[in-house]
Amino acid sequence: MQLRPDQLTAHLQKNLLPMYLVSGDETLLVQESCEAIRTQAVQRGFSERQVFHCETGFSWPNFFNNTNTRSLFSDKQLLELRVVNQLGDAGSKALQAYAAKPPPDKILIIITGKLEAATQRSAWFTAIAKVGVTLQVWPLDNNQFTQWLQQRLHKAELKVPSAGIQLLLDSTEGNLLAAAQEIEKLRLLYGQGTLTTEQIATALSNHTHFDIFALGDACLQGNGKRILRILANLKGEGIEPTLILWALTRELRSLSTLATATAQGMPVERALQQQYIWEKRKPFFRHALQKHSTSTLHKLLQQAGIVDRTIKGVELGNVWDQLSRLALGTAGIAGIP
Repeated sequence: MQLRPDQLTAHLQKNLLPMYLVSGDETLLVQESCEAIRTQAVQRGFSERQVFHCETGFSWPNFFNNTNTRSLFSDKQLLELRVVNQLGDAGSKALQAYAAKPPPDKILIIITGKLEAATQRSAWFTAIAKVGVTLQVWPLDNNQFTQWLQQRLHKAELKVPSAGIQLLLDSTEGNLLAAAQEIEKLRLLYGQGTLTTEQIATALSNHTHFDIFALGDACLQGNGKRILRILANLKGEGIEPTLILWALTRELRSLSTLATATAQGMPVERALQQQYIWEKRKPFFRHALQKHSTSTLHKLLQQAGIVDRTIKGVELGNVWDQLSRLALGTAGIAGIP
């Protein structure tokens, strides 16, 4: 069965098949499609998740043995195979064998980059399509991107006039991840409901004056002076503390997930790839991971919770001082300005 990403939700509400192949270079749509499958699988009892990375030196016999072994912890398992390199003859045969008799207590998600037309006619691709779902994620054209943006705004419970939508389209230029981040920022800044074009223009203008994501980069790089300079600019521009906290917490959660994975023995490069870290940001995360443990990151996330309660007026304190401490802590620098 072949599906488009916009058909997946309706399919999952009715069926859950033993195999799913999700392919494409549009990272956000690939990630969200896989997350939709995971969510349904967990709801139906596939509570244990095991991830495999098909890269240089990957052992297909070991993979096949694992897929045929019952778990000691759960009756049902969710398996993920992230294909980095070409499958090769061994991989093709392994997947055909798996598809010929998929285990009833397992669901396999295979995640790959864009597949060429010849690959889509291959024996292993055809075998998967017979028993499961092949879902190919293509870049969106202008009309599709507009529709996707409108659906995303509706999901966030935001009503935006046509002029405001055009502003978002012009500022993100077809970048789905950037558009998703802008929508999340708007929801954090203004809450749910109807937004004016002026509100959207103001948010986008602030984004242009001083990219708030530069703060996250500075924290990961451990650049204390730059952190304080960025915070001073953001404060001077009247940026909401909620938005700054969101940016910091976003980095902390990614770091925490990476630290946990590497502490369990996963190579750093594999962990970075699993979290869909952009290539240009990987050095920043590698640097930050050297300064933190899972324990220190847990404490920083607790500190972020305190900042959130201060912003909401539940706790007393100077929000900007707390944000400075949190940002410097994320950078591995103790103390406040």
